[in-house]
Amino acid sequence: MERALPGHPDDAHRVDISLAFVPQAAAQARSMVRAEGSDVRPDLAADAELLTSEVVSNAVMHGAPPLSLSVLAADGQLIVEVSDGSDDLPRFPAGDADPDAVGGRGLRIVQMLASAWGIHTTTRGKTVWFRLAG
Repeated sequence: MERALPGHPDDAHRVDISLAFVPQAAAQARSMVRAEGSDVRPDLAADAELLTSEVVSNAVMHGAPPLSLSVLAADGQLIVEVSDGSDDLPRFPAGDADPDAVGGRGLRIVQMLASAWGIHTTTRGKTVWFRLAG
């Protein structure tokens, strides 16, 4: 679903989609972010794809259905929200990630690259969001 945002230029919009609760959801989410971020700087769009992949993968690994993605593109920035049905909040692993570990770096990458990010609970689980601004 696409809708105009009040107070933003006519070309600003938000797209919301439901994702299947499967590992391949990260690829679908990256495609959506790529399409919606086509008007922002290439480096921001690439960072948005990476962070989206991390957050969606975390949701599939540690969350619960339903899974959804929202992408807002406005004023040269991207805001991405990933919601899932679990109320268990993500947390940073204690200490540094094991260099040989497969996971444990997702939120640290989000923290390093995003202009802002956060987590909030909803009536149906939680939403992890981030903003990338030029």
